[in-house]
Amino acid sequence: MVGQHFWHSGFRVDVVDGEIASTTDQLSKKVTRVLTLSATLENLGADTGFFGPSLAITTSDNSYPANEFANGVPDVPGGLKSKGTLVFLIDQEFDLASAELLVGNANENQARIPLNSSGDAVRLEPRELPIAGTLSMELVDLTFTSAALRYDVPDRHRQVEKGKLSLTLNFDVLSRKSGSWSIFATDLALILPDGIAIPPDDIVIGSLKGSDAGVSTTDRSARFLVDELPAGNYTLRLAPGSAFVGADGVTEATFDFSIK
Repeated sequence: MVGQHFWHSGFRVDVVDGEIASTTDQLSKKVTRVLTLSATLENLGADTGFFGPSLAITTSDNSYPANEFANGVPDVPGGLKSKGTLVFLIDQEFDLASAELLVGNANENQARIPLNSSGDAVRLEPRELPIAGTLSMELVDLTFTSAALRYDVPDRHRQVEKGKLSLTLNFDVLSRKSGSWSIFATDLALILPDGIAIPPDDIVIGSLKGSDAGVSTTDRSARFLVDELPAGNYTLRLAPGSAFVGADGVTEATFDFSIK
């Protein structure tokens, strides 16, 4: 039994159990040992995805890469779970007591789980943030509903680079400008605790319908890449150019929040 789980590249993976099997070649008498892990793969993205990061079993004195041709990893529909198997060719010296599953390459955030319960796990668990409030200009409001810190980008099945986290701010937009207008990535900047400003890694905003009375567009988001230890005070600045500048002439607004 393994009974461990981790998050990586848009999946939550539960490693249920494992099996070590040996076969002997009748002619050469060579013994082959194979470790097979049974897992449940949950696709956290919206579209069908494939769980394909680099995988290896490490021990105190060796490492064993996954046999990609023998792995039984299916495409998983968005938001659903599938069963799969991870296969590793091991040797006679394989030390199960110190064995860990290492997920991801050295340039990205790596998950690491022990194959026995005595070791420490690096699960890369996402974190929800209690962020709420409104950024307001004469013609537009951004009302923040939630936020999350992750080591991956689920909808792209992408892992974030080592030492960074993705910070996603979720919000609704209320437009009081008649017609259809847009907020672009270049209109947003996140000011970090050290005073340095960074642009979004991506936004999901699109065209915003408006009216004098105000039209709400829900479930919008902006994603930024921040340091892995992100505690501190942040400011999101919106400077939308002429699109949402009203009669008051105010060209920008800010929203302050903290991460603890």
